[in-house]
Amino acid sequence: MKRIESVAFVLALVLAGSLLVTRPGIAKDNPRIERVLDNLQVIDFTIPKQTGESATLAERMAFYKIPGVSIALINDFAIEWEKGVGYLKAGDAARVDEKSVFQTGSVSKFVTAVLALHFVEKGLLDLDTDVNQYLSSWKIPENQFSKERKVTLRYLLSHQSGIPAQAQLEDSASVLQILSGERPAKNPPAVPETEPGSQWNYSNIGYVVIQLILEEVTKKPFDQLAAEVIFKPLGMTSSSFSYPLPETLRKHEALPHGTDGSPRTPEQSGQARTPGGLLSTPQDMATLVLEVINAFLGKSDRVISPKTARLMLTKQVDVPPEALGMPLGNGLGVFIDTSTEEVCFLHPGHNSPGTTFVFVAFPSLGKGAVIAANGNLGDRLYLEILASLAIEYKWPSGQPFKR
Repeated sequence: MKRIESVAFVLALVLAGSLLVTRPGIAKDNPRIERVLDNLQVIDFTIPKQTGESATLAERMAFYKIPGVSIALINDFAIEWEKGVGYLKAGDAARVDEKSVFQTGSVSKFVTAVLALHFVEKGLLDLDTDVNQYLSSWKIPENQFSKERKVTLRYLLSHQSGIPAQAQLEDSASVLQILSGERPAKNPPAVPETEPGSQWNYSNIGYVVIQLILEEVTKKPFDQLAAEVIFKPLGMTSSSFSYPLPETLRKHEALPHGTDGSPRTPEQSGQARTPGGLLSTPQDMATLVLEVINAFLGKSDRVISPKTARLMLTKQVDVPPEALGMPLGNGLGVFIDTSTEEVCFLHPGHNSPGTTFVFVAFPSLGKGAVIAANGNLGDRLYLEILASLAIEYKWPSGQPFKR
């Protein structure tokens, strides 16, 4: 295997030790943990494909210049183990543990979708109604693309609204400025550029529309809604759409790091929270994933009903293979792995200037994982971790680029 770029960083991780996070019901000495973390499947991303070689987590963290990683593993319909490795900030002593809070990036959209579907069940919203009926302070302008077929919540949740993609939203702009494309926003306005429902096009601004819908229909700020409907009922005490974080969480914040491994200042001050504004822990996110699993299986309706959970995990549209590099469909706020007959839902997240987050779950099997990393190349690292987990826990999929 190619030698690691920073031997000193590997040694630092080994000497500092990794933190096995334990709670009642989670085994302290699980030999599967070390088998997973000693068997990451190395991927050559220039091709891309798995090389057939394996490496340790510490080695790959050093290779990708990532100071901290946190993993929550779901097995047998419960969180079997959690693992924190490394540091909240390169050069500092504070380590990653079960309380470490990471930017979740676009995994925020999954939480947004659960929240929106909750209010569909309450009768405040309908999936197939023109969303302009719910909006008052701003409306989607009608043009030649939306004259016949209107933008609906279903289309917004599954990235079929026709509203253009925008990777980065200006932090200083208000929600209305972003949607209108007015300064200081630097993005185009939220106006369909293709007929709604005609094709898949990933859209951050489409989820800003959902934020405004929820706020106007409920008359409450989005972060308050998420706390009241999801976080508090499920005991997700380390999750927040508010930023800066509350004082109780601030000391646990994992800072982003650039590709060179240097710490960066978080870009989290904007009012548009739905595209990527959530901060959470893998433990908290695994709790929500398990709630959706239980709803899907008809065992819970605390946030959404079994019927709604099954609809959420039903493919609405195919995702072009070149978009994410693997066969996927889009459900309502989640991606669907179409490479396996087993239902598998997932969502990745990547926030500039350098934090990544992902979850993968197989509801009928009660298996899955949530992984967070505070480095810009964390998406490459978590694919190698997922491949190791897939081997150890015999997942029906989860080994990307294996040939």
